[in-house]
Amino acid sequence: LAACSSAPPQATQRATLQAASSAPWPAAVAPSPQAPAEVGNELRVLVFRGGSAARLGHNHVLLAGDLRVDWAAGGPVLRFRLDELAIDPPEIRERLGPAFASVLDDQARAGTRANLMKA
Repeated sequence: LAACSSAPPQATQRATLQAASSAPWPAAVAPSPQAPAEVGNELRVLVFRGGSAARLGHNHVLLAGDLRVDWAAGGPVLRFRLDELAIDPPEIRERLGPAFASVLDDQARAGTRANLMKA
């Protein structure tokens, strides 16, 4: 993904992402006892190619299934496992239109996963 990196599109909202871990929650983002966690949600991250190597790359879709959303005092906290991300699922790419029209084989997806996990 580093070769495909570029400035992200302007975001209208920001959320705090935290990978699932056994570490205790900091007090500022501790889940609220009044608001139960939402489970079973899905997060899609669209990564657009850019920079000097853009012509060699392709856009990516990262899918975090089984997303957990805790509502802390500072806003929502999203938790998911990085090692369980779906990388460029074909059925999702097809629905996203021309920007994601390139067909990626299993080897390309495995390479993207390997690069992501070592970063």
